[in-house]
Amino acid sequence: MAILNERQQDILFELVRCYIRSGGAVGSTTLSENMPGEHKPSTLRYNLGKLEESGYLRKAHASSGRLPTDKAYREYVRVLIDRTFLSTNEEMRIRQALETVRIELKMLISRACEVMARHSELMSVVVSPEPNLATINIVRLVPLSVTSLLVVIVTGKETTHTRIVHLPIEINRLDLITLERSLNRRLVGKQLYDVDETVLADVFNQADLNQFLILNIRRPFEEFLREMRFAETGRLQVKGMDRVVAGAEGNPEQISGVLSLLDDEHQLLSLLKTLEGGQGVRALIGSDFTRDGLEHVAMVFSDFQAIGDSKGKVGILGPRRMQYERIIPLVKLISEILEEKFGGSQLLIE
Repeated sequence: MAILNERQQDILFELVRCYIRSGGAVGSTTLSENMPGEHKPSTLRYNLGKLEESGYLRKAHASSGRLPTDKAYREYVRVLIDRTFLSTNEEMRIRQALETVRIELKMLISRACEVMARHSELMSVVVSPEPNLATINIVRLVPLSVTSLLVVIVTGKETTHTRIVHLPIEINRLDLITLERSLNRRLVGKQLYDVDETVLADVFNQADLNQFLILNIRRPFEEFLREMRFAETGRLQVKGMDRVVAGAEGNPEQISGVLSLLDDEHQLLSLLKTLEGGQGVRALIGSDFTRDGLEHVAMVFSDFQAIGDSKGKVGILGPRRMQYERIIPLVKLISEILEEKFGGSQLLIE
């Protein structure tokens, strides 16, 4: 893979910016007028030729200027991810729109989606981990050795969840039986999502047991329940679908794949599910998509951590010519805010 020198990168990025603004092929004269400093047309033409040879640019026809390829967009986005920020005022407005401390989950996701669509003027997508509303049927604390036990929680239609807990002290079986009874008395019949830190604190604080034992069991038990409170499947919100059509690169037929994708929520969720792995803000651009009809489309997205290992996703879908310098920090900020909200365990179910 060819490595761009600083001059080539500057030329490439200015060409991408010019193309995003105009939508037309960009020539050396246009670049010379837009780039800071002195740039000889011959030097620009030479570097444009090298960038074309390396697959970053293409010509619409022999005598035209150049157009950025998917490879050019990917390089542009890669560098922008750590270099772009929203203004302080805009970040403050977004945070204020989502600042409610105790907010219903559905309302939060909907509001986050609306804020992204409004500030990006494109289509936004948010997938949150689905709250697990299964009912607790029984809790078992099974000693495995003198210093370890197996926590078993059965929910719903005989779904079994287990976690091994290692303790720094020896386990007194009578204490374990007493604690098990206390947990069952308070938790059986409750939905998993309703068993928050306040409920668990009350259970453990009222248990008449060795406080050192309580201290060492309580934390891993709380973490176990916290992870169980969200399922893997996602709740999908989409806003700004009309903006996808309005933002088509000159031809609505170019986004027929997006429209068909939006007609089938399962397909969109399946696409988002394939985007596992990686960290921070990433992008799918044109040929990165595995289905037809998305050649002129891009999506900037990020995961956000919810509870335990469960994650949600936020993304903005639009033409490849989207304003990445604004979109990237916007997606990053919304992801951070949602992570803060889910991590605070203060969300309510409608």
